[in-house]
Amino acid sequence: LKPLGMLGYLPAYLVWTVLGLGGFILAVGATAERSLLPWLAVLAPTTVLTIIFGQNGLITAALLIGALRIMERRPLLAGVLLGLLSCKPQLFVLLPLVLLAGRRWRTLFATGGTVLALVAASLVAFGLPAWLAWIKALPRFSRTIEAEWSSLGWKMPTVSAALRSAGASHTVLSVAQLTIAGAVTVILLALFHRGRKEAAPSSLDSAALQVGVFLTTPYAFVYDMPMVSAAAV
Repeated sequence: LKPLGMLGYLPAYLVWTVLGLGGFILAVGATAERSLLPWLAVLAPTTVLTIIFGQNGLITAALLIGALRIMERRPLLAGVLLGLLSCKPQLFVLLPLVLLAGRRWRTLFATGGTVLALVAASLVAFGLPAWLAWIKALPRFSRTIEAEWSSLGWKMPTVSAALRSAGASHTVLSVAQLTIAGAVTVILLALFHRGRKEAAPSSLDSAALQVGVFLTTPYAFVYDMPMVSAAAV
């Protein structure tokens, strides 16, 4: 992000949007084959919203969808793409478990190696204080979300946010979120375990993973939904 900060707002926004949208089109286009149907994901409202917000949902969707598409042919590159997705930990947390269940060892190795390389690079570039500051800021960030719920809640299409909007208590929404996350995890592990070792996931298994990583997190916004739109299509 640092080079983008040197460009000024509008040029940085244009570069960021072109990179995100271009990656998303490449990932979705790879699924198109002879059908025009997958292109509906590019035209979906979630794509437009992500562009308006200037957020990273198109890039994260491109990383996940692209990795799933090339996993059989280029397992190491797929692992690198999934490792880059660790910049959104709440969308990344299930991926190592799914790779382990699917016995996709090369992709799992490349994913872990990429995460470690990113951590090492950040330590070289910014030092340990940046990590300590991030950890220290997490509780304050959570308090900010709570304090500004009236303006932020409608932008969070998650299980927890929906229950909270319906008036559920903290205990109820916590239990519901954990139950759904547990059920989704079991389903995804079963789906990927049944697949052929080192093979690319089927289109339906990939779609299930795209939806599953979104359902398991209590924290996601509308601009994180392009992967869900692509899965639905």
